Amino acid sequence: MKILLGKGRYAASYTGIILTILLLFEFVYNVNQVYSFKAAHWVWDYSLGFIKRGLVGEIMEIAFGSFAKKYSTIEIASTIVCLAAYLSYILFSAHVARMRPYLITVGVAITGAILTPALPSFAHDLGRFDQMNFIIFVIVCFIIVNASLAVSCFALAILPSIAILVHEAFLVLQFPTLIGIAFLRFYGVEAMPARVVIPRMLLASTIPISTLIIIITVGSAPVEKSVWIDHWLSQAPFTWDQVETSFTIHYTSLSENIAITKSYGVISAFVGSFITLILFSYVAFTILADLLNEWAILPNVNAIYVLLLGLYSPLLMYLVGMDFMRWAHIIVINVVMSLLSLIRIVQPEVDNPVEVNATKADALQNYKGKSYFHPILFSIAYVYLMFPQASGEDVIRPFPVPFACIMQSLDVNLTMPEEITCMK
Repeated sequence: MKILLGKGRYAASYTGIILTILLLFEFVYNVNQVYSFKAAHWVWDYSLGFIKRGLVGEIMEIAFGSFAKKYSTIEIASTIVCLAAYLSYILFSAHVARMRPYLITVGVAITGAILTPALPSFAHDLGRFDQMNFIIFVIVCFIIVNASLAVSCFALAILPSIAILVHEAFLVLQFPTLIGIAFLRFYGVEAMPARVVIPRMLLASTIPISTLIIIITVGSAPVEKSVWIDHWLSQAPFTWDQVETSFTIHYTSLSENIAITKSYGVISAFVGSFITLILFSYVAFTILADLLNEWAILPNVNAIYVLLLGLYSPLLMYLVGMDFMRWAHIIVINVVMSLLSLIRIVQPEVDNPVEVNATKADALQNYKGKSYFHPILFSIAYVYLMFPQASGEDVIRPFPVPFACIMQSLDVNLTMPEEITCMK
């Protein structure tokens, strides 16, 4: 049964307020320091020539001059970007709630805010360029679900190209999901001819793909490694421990990255990420089954397949990088954003929801099940995904970090993880 929440503007207000409270709490609870590996990415600019991942550092250098290379500046900028990413999610969710003021809209939005592999992971992984690219991702999603095919294709061509200059992995991590959402809307739901939709999307894709090719071709370090290291260490001494790690990114080829990943001996993160993905996929497909059954809607199945391929495209990164849980986080976020986009795109059949697509919906109804097994399994999976372990954290913090520091300052006997540093 579709549960309305009243007028759209009220639903948008409720959603915005709830998400703001939840995400502020998650930020306070999960916020972590910007480790030097991530901070080093903010230092790189184009002073030695065009390089991959140099756009952010170049903008920082133009905006803040010598202050751009200070750790405090990077930490403040990282915090602002993280909060801006949260704000973009809140605004997008509120927009969807305004257009589709149903309980399931708010439920999906809250899911993205409280499951630790989703939005809360940004605070724990503070300083990643993924958060900056998420803002671009949300903007393109908003354009796709509201604008025409021509405008959507223009956005798909330009904004992802900027995101690729921020971090080249955007083409694998999020761009396929954007293509899937656009294809679902224009071909799967609005039933535009494939001969119209596909060529335009392929044409739009050529610009981001060309941008990546340029980065791969000429984006490596343009100087000797010793000159490269001395140049950045002289400007940002706090990155001294990255000489053999992040500083080598611009000297490592794709084949070398794959070889390094294959030689990675610890599989706990690999297995943990897949457990998170399996449980979240079950939760997401259960929500999708409820949505399509209750709204009696089944878009073109080929469009759904394209979207699914886009959602799980970050699995390709398991071959290239050892940040297994990071790739899982991005898949989770992609799925949440796709569910919100689907809710915005489709129009529920209010008058006669039972008969519309009733035959095709039987498969989803069977998936949903009629016993207590699915609700119980759904609840177990959902609750587990709210815990830090689902996001790769080994320790449950007894207090949010600021409160833990306050308690420690009061000489209360409190054991905290070593990575939590309280100011004296």
